[in-house]
Formats: sequence, C-alpha cells, structure tokens
Amino acid sequence: MKARVSLLSLTKGFSLIELFLCIGILGIFASMALPRASSFAKKECLFTLRAKLLKTQDRFFAHYSEVLSGKNPQTTPNHILADLTKKSDTRCYFELKNSKLIAVVYTEKLTFNIEPKDFSYKPKIYCMLSNSLCREFWGKESKK
Repeated sequence: MKARVSLLSLTKGFSLIELFLCIGILGIFASMALPRASSFAKKECLFTLRAKLLKTQDRFFAHYSEVLSGKNPQTTPNHILADLTKKSDTRCYFELKNSKLIAVVYTEKLTFNIEPKDFSYKPKIYCMLSNSLCREFWGKESKK
C-alpha cells in the first residue's frame, strides 16, 4: 500500500504572506502601546518632580519655623533650592532661572513662581492652573 503524500506535509515553513501578516499585527500592537508607554514615563516624571517640590516646601517651612522660634537654622533658602535643582535625570529636573523655578518634563517646561523673591518669609512656590501641564503636575486634570 502506497502512502499518500499531501502538499501540506511538504512545506517546512511559513509563507511570505503569513510573515507579513504577523509583522503587520505586531506593528499595530506596538503603535497602540507606544503612546501609552510614553504617557507612563511622563506621569512618573511629574510624580517625581511633585514629590521633590513638596519635600522642598516642607524644608522651607522647617527653615522658617526655626527662624521664627529664634533658633539658628542649619540651612539657608538658597541651599534648599540648590538641593532641589540637582539633576539626577537629564530629561526630568528642576532649574532656577531669574528667580523662577522651571520644571523640565522631557520636551515640555513648566514655570513656577516663587514669592516673596527675597525669601523674607516662607516662599510660596506655585504655577498657574490655567496651564494644562500645571494641572497635570498637581493631579488636577479635568474629568470629562
């Protein structure tokens, strides 16, 4: 008895059409995942910067409570700002220019005002909530 040979048993790989189809499907998945991954990186950067800023504001409060109580403070406001502006990441950091604090978030910049500028009282560091990046920084995105 002779065994019947089918065409399917002779093929040893994938056809070119099957390979292109798989590559196309993977490309579609990658194009859907890439914006979401960059969004996570931006949110992580904003969270890190917000934590650093809140820690700095706490240090300002401690400094001025020491000044008000008559103790000799261990740090100056300029040292506190110098610690804030140390760069650990080249794409996500704070910088100080012309008495304004600038948060660099990848390609975007967010400007914070510092009042009073002479540090005569505990400085208030804030950004304008009319800026969408500021709202995102503080976690105040509008929910529609």
